Amino acid sequence: MPGQTIIPSLDPDKYRRYALVVLLVIFVQAIVLIPGIGEDRKYSLSGFSTLFLGPVWYSYAMAIGISGFTLIYYRRLGGYLLAIIFVIIGIGTTIPDVLGFLPPSAPTLRTTILALSGFPFDILLIYICWRALPISMGNGSSRDATAPLRTMPALTFFDGK
Repeated sequence: MPGQTIIPSLDPDKYRRYALVVLLVIFVQAIVLIPGIGEDRKYSLSGFSTLFLGPVWYSYAMAIGISGFTLIYYRRLGGYLLAIIFVIIGIGTTIPDVLGFLPPSAPTLRTTILALSGFPFDILLIYICWRALPISMGNGSSRDATAPLRTMPALTFFDGK
């Protein structure tokens, strides 16, 4: 792998535990923000009629999060990527909701506090997942870097060699 430096994570099991705990916290917050459970706005999930904002979208996002959790639990690197995607989806739907752009109305103060309380955990999960992944950097400082054996097939696949 000439021209690339592989920076393996220092302790994957340490990051694995943190990622699983933070994902559980984010799942609990997502469940609390379901209308009628912890949210003050009085409408049901069936009130949404569009695919993007409806229960189907919520189910897709939760399936991505649960898949990421399962893959991290079984020590697969793809789980960290799914966890990052799950957090990005959460941030992408929370910001417009907090700003009042999503139907049926702007959130109440309690709902806004609940939604914004998840951001520190989102940022923490992105950091943990990023640190857990072995990162490949082009134009690295060492041409003779070695990669852990578990990442070699993926790296050779993407290098095209």
